[in-house]
Amino acid sequence: MPQRHKKSMALNIFSAPFLLMRGKEIPTQTFSFSVRMRPEQDDRA
Repeated sequence: MPQRHKKSMALNIFSAPFLLMRGKEIPTQTFSFSVRMRPEQDDRA
């Protein structure tokens, strides 16, 4: 049991930077996509 828990903790620590990178990428892509889909928003900005 403890061995398994330690392994999952190591996995979380390893994947944390990757998740942070994806977390920064995804909102940017979604934002640019929504701006492209609704060009009328650009006139107000």
